Amino acid sequence: MVETSHDRHGIYQRRHFFIVLCVVFTGAVCTQHFFLRALANLRPTRHSHKLLPAELQNVSGPDDTEEFSRDVTCIEPGLPRGAFHVVIAGWDFVEHFADHYLWDLGLTNALFVLYRRTRPELPPRIWKGPCGMRGQEIVMLPNRGLEASAFYDYLIKHFDNPPLGLAFLHGHAAISWHTSCESVLSRVFLYYNKVHDADEMDIPNMLTLTSKSDGRNMKPFEWFGGRKLLDGKLASSNAKRIETLNLCKAILSDISTRGNNITQFVGSAVHRPETHSCCASFVLKGAQFGQIELRVLQNLKALMMGTDVEQKVAATHCFEFIVYAMYGDDSTSVARTWYLQAEAILPKIKQTTAFVKCSRERAGHIS
Repeated sequence: MVETSHDRHGIYQRRHFFIVLCVVFTGAVCTQHFFLRALANLRPTRHSHKLLPAELQNVSGPDDTEEFSRDVTCIEPGLPRGAFHVVIAGWDFVEHFADHYLWDLGLTNALFVLYRRTRPELPPRIWKGPCGMRGQEIVMLPNRGLEASAFYDYLIKHFDNPPLGLAFLHGHAAISWHTSCESVLSRVFLYYNKVHDADEMDIPNMLTLTSKSDGRNMKPFEWFGGRKLLDGKLASSNAKRIETLNLCKAILSDISTRGNNITQFVGSAVHRPETHSCCASFVLKGAQFGQIELRVLQNLKALMMGTDVEQKVAATHCFEFIVYAMYGDDSTSVARTWYLQAEAILPKIKQTTAFVKCSRERAGHIS
């Protein structure tokens, strides 16, 4: 179970807090929370590993558990175990996942959930890493629904016991045409550090991780991936595409809240409000998991996994283009502050091992 704010007060009350004042783009004085203090107090440590929590027990046998340790700068004080998840909605078998640069962010006690959609003969694996971090592999077959089916599957599994925060990434994580090492590492790091220390009303429901691939454009309200709503293609006589959209709309119309607002984005060129970026890489507040009813999520997953739909159309229009309407904010004023703060810590993020490794991998990918 995730500890409450009352429980955490007892944990952190003996620690010294100090406040760093900043001036944001409005010229107003604001309080930058825990993350700058964490940056100043990071120290490399090696952690011993406790028993895996119940959610990871019986996932795989001892031979499938990889325990590894290396010098990682752990965030301290960290969130309690189970409070922050990083979901990587991949499809291929990642042979050396323990070497992934995301571990080097030092997200103390975080759970990494790696989806695999191939190699059914190989059992799912678990990892026990430094800083109390651990990983769980989920083998989800058949390989249908792209990232959308993984997202809905994860939400269903954690619907009744969500973390404080979730970072949702594609299999490529920070290396793609629609995201970057800069945006992913800075915003995930910021969110982890601030989520337990900020007032509930000051935490945005979602942060997009979309950016230009080289990290030079970190303005989430100026660039949304450049992808259109494909309404022209979907207006064709392709019966399977039309049926896919109709099935999606039928499921969404059953939502008791936000239903009409969400349905309008399916197969339509209607103007999307800001933060409705493409590509569905984001950070989501756990308190939002219950925004959409469980039965609706189950129906959406079934749609993505179905053989009678065009899966690319389903995953795009019934996930990518609607997820911010499903779980996002009605106002973007809070999110704007967080994006600016993430950009402000970028110089320090670029000095981390995680960023160096991510940048090196990106350079190899481009070449």
